[in-house]
Amino acid sequence: MRMRLTNTPAVGFLAALLMALIAVSCSGDSTSATENRAFSMGFSPWLYDATVEAQDWVYGKLASEGDIISHHMEEGVPWPESYAGSAFSTSYQNFKPPTWGFLPGKGSIK
Repeated sequence: MRMRLTNTPAVGFLAALLMALIAVSCSGDSTSATENRAFSMGFSPWLYDATVEAQDWVYGKLASEGDIISHHMEEGVPWPESYAGSAFSTSYQNFKPPTWGFLPGKGSIK
């Protein structure tokens, strides 16, 4: 005798629960995701494709959904200064990644 999974009450309950969760999550609330979070969301601006469309999509999402952006600094991190707690060089402090202009008004380098 084989038990059919579709006849068990647990499957019906799980299906109903899933449908309820989907209905609640699609409520159409007009507040943005960044206003509802109790934490900061961070991203890296690494493109998924080498196209202008990918660049526009990634930076659009960073601007609308992100709070922290981790830029890749190919020039290197001043580890000795970080470890010693001393000031970074002026050139490092004035560094702006090439992608900085895509996210106007998104804060400062920290």
